[in-house]
Amino acid sequence: MNPTEPRSEYTVIVDISHDVLADDAGNESNALFVACTFPDEADAVKYVAEEIAPAVRIERFLAGSTPLALLLITIIGPVSAEDFRAAWQAYCQTDPLLAAYVQATEQAVVVWGNEQGETLGQANLKV
Repeated sequence: MNPTEPRSEYTVIVDISHDVLADDAGNESNALFVACTFPDEADAVKYVAEEIAPAVRIERFLAGSTPLALLLITIIGPVSAEDFRAAWQAYCQTDPLLAAYVQATEQAVVVWGNEQGETLGQANLKV
């Protein structure tokens, strides 16, 4: 983004949260959830580069060495899971720290849905 260019007032990130998940045996693992809603004419590359990827990088940095079992990004809007994945992986090529965080995560996935709660697609975010 050009620093002299006005920043869009629209934000695609609706929520970022951490949770501890437990399996049936009581083993706990950490998860990071990012919920996003894209505007009608969304540019996935722009929002991944300017908002989503930097937010995930900051969250992982603040978590320190805490291992992450799951990174789940949910998206609603016209950007498909595959389009998001392509933009995400292109951005990760320019950000080695984020790429390392994602690779160290057991599972990193984007799930694309609609406002009715239907799943329209999903994609693996790991390279």
